[in-house]
Amino acid sequence: MGKSVRSLSPSGFREDQHNLLYTGSRLLIATASGVYTSEDLKSFSLSPSSRGYFHALEQCGDLILGQVMRSIPLMISRDFGLTWESLPYPLPRPTFGQTSVKCVDERRAVYANESVYLVDLYRGSLTQLSPEVPSVNRVIEVHLN
Repeated sequence: MGKSVRSLSPSGFREDQHNLLYTGSRLLIATASGVYTSEDLKSFSLSPSSRGYFHALEQCGDLILGQVMRSIPLMISRDFGLTWESLPYPLPRPTFGQTSVKCVDERRAVYANESVYLVDLYRGSLTQLSPEVPSVNRVIEVHLN
């Protein structure tokens, strides 16, 4: 908690914290229970529609993309983390410690686990870019030709 993101100090927050995303007005925290949000950096609320083991959070334009450990691993939020909906793509399930998503631009993201997929977040399409890759623990940067 603290007066700003630059001056945060430990709080009574008890969840495992896997990823933080600051949207400009709200801090989102990916945890083993779901996504918590805070606007004042003092009180934290769990979004009930985000229940699950979250590892990744990415902002792709006006959408927040989350990766949760299950067989349908991608979720999006259209209201900066308050509510979440699943993207209906059965993909290889991420394992503990994997951060398998990265935004390409405001509309698209890459999901990489046992294969690499390009996900159009608005059109609702999924394209397999590579059929088989070694285990991926984190997607850091994406360049598409």
